[in-house]
Amino acid sequence: MILVDDVFVYLNGDMPTGAAELVSPNPDGTYTILLNGKLSQKKQVDAFWHAIQHIRNGDFERVERYGIQAIESDAHEQLNKNRPS
Repeated sequence: MILVDDVFVYLNGDMPTGAAELVSPNPDGTYTILLNGKLSQKKQVDAFWHAIQHIRNGDFERVERYGIQAIESDAHEQLNKNRPS
């Protein structure tokens, strides 16, 4: 389970507009999420939950085995399935 203390979130106004978020695992087991400060609040919230989904799924440990494209596809599918109507 990921705790609030395990995730650090920052807004970054210098990210390219095509990048909604960037997630980085830290050596101490925590994660850093950079959200694109140029996006709307709704898109930032969506990007945050997308990043959290990657963390919860353990995707950083799976990337070598499955590849980034398969993991991204799975994350988008899960996010859309769990999104309230």
